[in-house]
Amino acid sequence: MTNFEQSPTQEAIDEQVVGAIVPRIEAYLQGDVSPEQQAAYLDAGRYIADLYDEFAPETAAEARETGTVLGAAGLALVQERFGRDEYSPKLYGGSYENRVLATYHHAGHSRMFIRSMFVYAAKVNQQEPGTYGPDEYMRFPAIGAFHDLIMGNGRGHDERQSALLASRLMQRVQGATAEDEETAAGVAATTWDDQLGAQSVKDGQSHLRYRRAAGVADLLSSVFEATGPYAAVCLMIEDMCKRKEDQLFVKEADAAGFSLEGATIEDCLQFVDTVPVLQARFAEILGGQAGFAAGFKPADPRLDAMFAGRSANVAFRRELSERYNAGDMSALQTLQASRDFMRA
Repeated sequence: MTNFEQSPTQEAIDEQVVGAIVPRIEAYLQGDVSPEQQAAYLDAGRYIADLYDEFAPETAAEARETGTVLGAAGLALVQERFGRDEYSPKLYGGSYENRVLATYHHAGHSRMFIRSMFVYAAKVNQQEPGTYGPDEYMRFPAIGAFHDLIMGNGRGHDERQSALLASRLMQRVQGATAEDEETAAGVAATTWDDQLGAQSVKDGQSHLRYRRAAGVADLLSSVFEATGPYAAVCLMIEDMCKRKEDQLFVKEADAAGFSLEGATIEDCLQFVDTVPVLQARFAEILGGQAGFAAGFKPADPRLDAMFAGRSANVAFRRELSERYNAGDMSALQTLQASRDFMRA
């Protein structure tokens, strides 16, 4: 068998994937989970409730409840499958990927995604009152919680399956007869389009408000806020576990006896600092991050006017790359410096 056939989470066919995950989500909604999982669900619910209070207090109770329970169930399952944050990442695989450590695509990313949707919609409503209303705010938590719930099958396939899952669950919660196109459109918008050099959001598409909010939210904190450099360093480890990087990190870890199970982001970066081939690739990826952030085309062209953090983000990424390449800091120190930049 190939290493992909050995993956513990085979997820290749839409209906099979969705059919397997729907009952797990429903278990959270019904409270039929372990005490630890129930605690994660309740914590996620409080997080979403606070977002409504801060950014959309006028949202009707029924819409808030739908958004909160479905978003909380999705976040709890993301945490179960991929870990809470970069200090508790889990391994994932699928029909394409195998043994990828979720140092970026964990529950913390999905939480930030939901928050970014609320933040962005509130900004838009300041300029164009009423653009985002109860229906959108009801769906935001589900879009954010489910947009990366299925991973490991390759670009486009993950997003398509996640969109199908989210729309079907929204349909069930609402008691509708058809799948929820708006929710599906939001999730699908996070698919990276190589021709666009951006998420899959174009003028004239159906449900554009949802697509734009989701496309913005996926990278808002990574490009336009001070959290960006820190998140980017975390993403580098996950990316080096993937096929696009020839699973370089996994191969070197296996050769050195470094266990991916239970490894934190700091453990991984300390390991990078001991392996010359990883140090070299880390330098190359780090060097490209400033260019990516500088050239990124946001799903809403007004984003630089709304959020002023891109230039500082880009400048700091350049500084990190220069200092790392000059030998002034280690891979682990790039994380620590990025954390300081984020907190400052």
